[in-house]
Amino acid sequence: MMIVHRYMGKELLLNFLVILIFLNIILFMHKFLQLTRMVLIKGADLGDIFWIFVYLQPSLMLLTIPMAFIISVFLVFGRMLTDNEMVAIRASGMSFWNISKPIFIIAVFGLVASMFFSLYFAPSGLRAFKTLFYKVIAGKAALSFESGTFSKTFKDTVIFVNKKVSDEKLKGIFIYRQMKDRQPMVTVAKEAVFMPKPEERLIMLSLNDAVFHSSGTDNTSTSGVFKKYTLALTSADEQDENAKLDEILPDPFYHFN
Repeated sequence: MMIVHRYMGKELLLNFLVILIFLNIILFMHKFLQLTRMVLIKGADLGDIFWIFVYLQPSLMLLTIPMAFIISVFLVFGRMLTDNEMVAIRASGMSFWNISKPIFIIAVFGLVASMFFSLYFAPSGLRAFKTLFYKVIAGKAALSFESGTFSKTFKDTVIFVNKKVSDEKLKGIFIYRQMKDRQPMVTVAKEAVFMPKPEERLIMLSLNDAVFHSSGTDNTSTSGVFKKYTLALTSADEQDENAKLDEILPDPFYHFN
C-alpha cells in the first residue's frame, strides 16, 4: 500500500509542479506585450522586467495552484486507467479512500500554500510591483518635458516649458491644473526643479518665484505669490492604493508617452 501511495504521490507532485510552472508562464505572457512596451518606451531594463515577473507570481499562484492540481489529478488518473494500473490496484483490495490519500495530502498542502499566498505574499508582491512600476514612471517623467512644448503627462495638468536646462531643471514654467471640486488654477514660475520621489509615489516640482491665479464662477478670483513653492504632480498612470492587479496592468502602459 505504501509503495502505491509513494508512486501516485510522486506522479501527482511531478505533474503538479510542471503544470504550475507552465500555467504561470502562460498567464505572465498574457501581459508580455504591455511589459515589452514598458521596456521600449518607459525606460525599464531587463532587471526591472525580471523583478516584475517575480512580484506578480504570488498573485498568479492564487489561480494556477488549484488549476494545476485539478489538471494533474485528471492526467495521472487518466493515464493509470488507460494503462490498466487502476484496475490492478482495485483488484488488490484497496478502497477508493486508500487510493485517494495522496490526492488529499497534496490538496491540503495546496490549500495551505494558497492561504499564505493570499494573505501574505500576494499583497506584498503587489505593493512591490506598484513601487517598481512608479519608479520607472518617475524616472521617465523628466524626459517628457521639452523646450517650447506643452506636456500632458500628468493627470488633469498641462505644463509648458520655455527652456529645459537639464532633465531636473526647467525655466519659464506655465502650469494649468484642473482642480478636483475646485476651479482650475494657473501657475507661472521663473524656474522649477524636478524632484521624483518613487518611494513615496510622488512626483514633485520645486517652483521658484511662482505666481498662481484661480478664478471662480461667482466672479471671484484668488491669487498668490511665492518665492519658493513645492507642487505635487499626479501622474496619469497613478493607481489607487487598493487597485487590483487587473486594474493596474492593462491600461497604464499605454498612457505615459
